[in-house]
Amino acid sequence: MDDVRQGLKIAHISDLHFGQIQNRGLVVALFEDLSRFDLDLIVVSGDHTQRSRDREWKLARSFLKSLKPPLLAVQGNHDIPPYWEPINRLLYSQARFDQYLGDFVREQCVLGGIAFLGVDSTDPRKTTGGTIDSKSLVERMKRLLSESSVSKIVVCLHHPLYDYSCKQAPGFIADYHQLVSKLSLNGCSMVLHGHLHRSLISVEKTAYGSIHHVCAGTATSSRSRETHLPWQSYNVISFRQNEVEIEQRGYNPDLKCFDSYDIFISTW
Repeated sequence: MDDVRQGLKIAHISDLHFGQIQNRGLVVALFEDLSRFDLDLIVVSGDHTQRSRDREWKLARSFLKSLKPPLLAVQGNHDIPPYWEPINRLLYSQARFDQYLGDFVREQCVLGGIAFLGVDSTDPRKTTGGTIDSKSLVERMKRLLSESSVSKIVVCLHHPLYDYSCKQAPGFIADYHQLVSKLSLNGCSMVLHGHLHRSLISVEKTAYGSIHHVCAGTATSSRSRETHLPWQSYNVISFRQNEVEIEQRGYNPDLKCFDSYDIFISTW
């Protein structure tokens, strides 16, 4: 697919937290709902596991490998080894992610003139917060803009850049204003993330355009922080030439399936 005008559809799921899912039926319902769409990509923005245990990673791998579209995935703070494994946490923080998912998930891809870039925002020195190597990220963005037919960039990571002021799940990236200006200057039009366990959307104006900040709620875990139903949710995002549509889909426990509960449409 070489032209955004033909339409590009992705799913954005996050915070699966295998090891602390609400129930097995949610995982089945999520698989069935994702299978309903003709998706070009699925972005998984971290926290595949609850405590980075092998059995949790095996469940995460089994589920993600069963999905048909290509996957772009990044790790979250729950995916790095816990504090009671200090050596592994500090020296091999991405080893389990690579071991269980590295053979089939992508860290970046270009579809329809849009580059999707996966960024590891975890920091083993922090409890839940994140950091970004902004210099390395900007260099990746510049290479893509110069070497391929990329017109827009979507940055995919676990931690939020934008402070939604919801006073939950601390861990916003430091030096936010400086970072977001660099991203916008170098073609970033959207940031997909998780971590907050809430479905949130904000459009921020910058000196170089605008950035859509899109947070996916937890898709399957019992650790929802939503203030109202549905407790579990994910996003289906449709890109067109100058427009983006974000459909928020939530789990209905009475019908035991996911369904659309809100649609956000914006120019971009």
